Amino acid sequence: MPRSRPSVASTFAFVLALVFSLLAAAPAAQASNTRTVYFGSAPCPSGSATCPSSTGWPYPYPYGTGGGYTGSGQPIAGQNSFSPVTTGGSTATDIVISNASPSTLTQIQLNGGTAAPPTINATSVPFMPSPPTPADPAFFDANGNAILKSLPTGLYYQPVVYVVSNPSAIPVNCSFTASSSAGNDGLHCSIGNLAAQQSLTLRIIVTDVSAGQGTTEPWFELGLKEGASGTGSNSDTFFTYSELTVAPATCAVQSTFALDNAKVDLGNEGLGCLGTAQGGQTTHITTPVGFGNGTIAQVGNSDQPTLCNGTGFTCFGQASYASVDGGANITGGLQWTIEWAAAVVPSGGPKGAIHFLQTGGYEYVYFKPKYLCDTTITKLCYVSLTKDSFGNYIAVLKSPQNYYIKGF
Repeated sequence: MPRSRPSVASTFAFVLALVFSLLAAAPAAQASNTRTVYFGSAPCPSGSATCPSSTGWPYPYPYGTGGGYTGSGQPIAGQNSFSPVTTGGSTATDIVISNASPSTLTQIQLNGGTAAPPTINATSVPFMPSPPTPADPAFFDANGNAILKSLPTGLYYQPVVYVVSNPSAIPVNCSFTASSSAGNDGLHCSIGNLAAQQSLTLRIIVTDVSAGQGTTEPWFELGLKEGASGTGSNSDTFFTYSELTVAPATCAVQSTFALDNAKVDLGNEGLGCLGTAQGGQTTHITTPVGFGNGTIAQVGNSDQPTLCNGTGFTCFGQASYASVDGGANITGGLQWTIEWAAAVVPSGGPKGAIHFLQTGGYEYVYFKPKYLCDTTITKLCYVSLTKDSFGNYIAVLKSPQNYYIKGF
């Protein structure tokens, strides 16, 4: 549970230093390989408990690896990670592009989906790391022919790429193409030139419009000035890939990535969660504003039977859960709409709600005028409490923070 968030500048400075230190420590490539590129999600911070062991996959968003070369000079595919997503939602991946070569890399292009090359120079066929991914299928054969789609069926690109970090102001121009009316299945970004030691980070958003489930392996290609040529011994194209799992949406969790111009609006009402067999409760969250470069949003409800222990309150029902913007305070307040089925509400109806803070401790409100929301949201407050014709209660609350709420 995060307690504070470092600034974008300090985080990027740390990641950039770590990227180049990792590249410097990589095995020496063949003399013919004069281009060294980090292409993948940022490396895990040293000693971070959120990152997997050497045999773990997937890397938790936003971490991964940047590739390199084997001892024989074969390029190693980088690895990127996607944010959590459930059926019908969107997911983000952050991809770092860094030049650790001694000279400038020119006319760099990032491609995905139908814009990715169907054939490449056989000397650029990527090695698939093992570990950490011994079971992942290759996406090019030994002759340089693509054997795995860059963007799997049912997935499409949102028509936006965020430039998350670009300290050298490298020009970035991205465009999208669609082979059908279903959505954008081609991505092309012209990035221009990267001088030695320069780096930038792009955030790409993928949407599951098929509402499918399961694990696929999307990949992206990074081409240099020479493009995906069929001759020559110097690698001119690089790759990053990931396992992307679209999990089923459940009463316990729904996950998506909200774009920067979109307010978070997410709930589990359509999953039968109000039925007592599913917990007898629904949770819906909204925000008054969007978030720069978008944000991960999650909502759900679960039992959490000991959460109210030691508070002096006798709670009922499940705990409503929300996570938006990594747990940071929400400008204007996060709005919670919680519906409790009549069967789970104690006699006389709910008296109030208790909010457990991600930073520790809790706050509470009684459903009395004293606790009604004002124009400025500085702590938990409530907007309304109503009862429908079925005896279900609907509470609308606001809070500047995320995490858990239970009724009492």
